[in-house]
Amino acid sequence: MSEVEETPAEQTTEETTEASTADAAEEEDSQPTENENLRKIFTGGLNRETTDEEMKIYFGKFGKIEDCVILKDRNDNKSKGFGFVTYKTIAETDACIKQKKTEEGHVLGDKKIEVKRAIPK
Repeated sequence: MSEVEETPAEQTTEETTEASTADAAEEEDSQPTENENLRKIFTGGLNRETTDEEMKIYFGKFGKIEDCVILKDRNDNKSKGFGFVTYKTIAETDACIKQKKTEEGHVLGDKKIEVKRAIPK
């Protein structure tokens, strides 16, 4: 007896539906549903030498980061000393904000920095 392999055209509807459901679930996980305003923090008092990557590594300790940016001057491209971090969930944002209430607070680049929920203008 010889075994017959299924070709993609012969896949059952059930197999196709399972694959579609898995793709949809993966896509849903990658798109946060919580309000961005509640997931974004302001980081002030940054060392002017701190890079986006250093900030991302530091704040990554508190949760998954969706976006991380240090604002820079248009003319000379130097740091303005502040930035924003957006987490995937509000719980991760809250964990980061809670850290500032401890004795150590937040220290990045040998400098104590201010961290608070960002307030949209």
